[in-house]
Amino acid sequence: ILLNAINASQKIVTIKSIISQEITEQGKFSSYKGMYQAISSGSFRIDYTYPERQVVVLHKNELLWFYPAINVLYKIKKIGNIKLKPTFYSHLKVDGSPQHNITYLGRQFVGFLNFAYLFCIYNKKRNHTIYMWICKSRNVVLKKIIKNKKGIEIVKEIYSDFKIVKKIYIPHHVAVYTRTPHGVVMSKSHYKDTSINISIANEIFHLDLPKNIVIKKFY
Repeated sequence: ILLNAINASQKIVTIKSIISQEITEQGKFSSYKGMYQAISSGSFRIDYTYPERQVVVLHKNELLWFYPAINVLYKIKKIGNIKLKPTFYSHLKVDGSPQHNITYLGRQFVGFLNFAYLFCIYNKKRNHTIYMWICKSRNVVLKKIIKNKKGIEIVKEIYSDFKIVKKIYIPHHVAVYTRTPHGVVMSKSHYKDTSINISIANEIFHLDLPKNIVIKKFY
């Protein structure tokens, strides 16, 4: 059941979708709207149009965040070991290899009358534990929680509003709660007009920047 859900998500090679996001951090609320595009190598691009034009690109383990209005580019290199794939799910590379210890914990309700199969995956390499609630009939993840080696919840993700796109169930609402040193950051993403497995040129991940741009690096 678990591997069927993971295999279904890995059939997504590219994604293009209109995205709107709501982020709450340290009591402050902000919202964004734009176009999200991603490919299976892990590169993605978001062209925000609200509240102002911004371009965010992750390519070859470097994150670029460009503000055209003020002509400033922020660069962040080497984002840990995170491999971001063009899927609405993250941390789904789980298989029967020795680094993963998988345990089935039974069935539970998730949300309103959604029966799910609960699996516990211990990642020996990263020394953390992932809990996944799987909907068998649709081969999708409904909920995921990651706990660190101390058993503290560091990430919770809830997937809902599934729509069929090219015979694959795609979540169009994703809520993520991330524990940081400054408290829990809540992010809610809404997707619409989603296309998958379409042609996306690699060139979109290379920004055409003005010569007099101000670059601020965070390495």
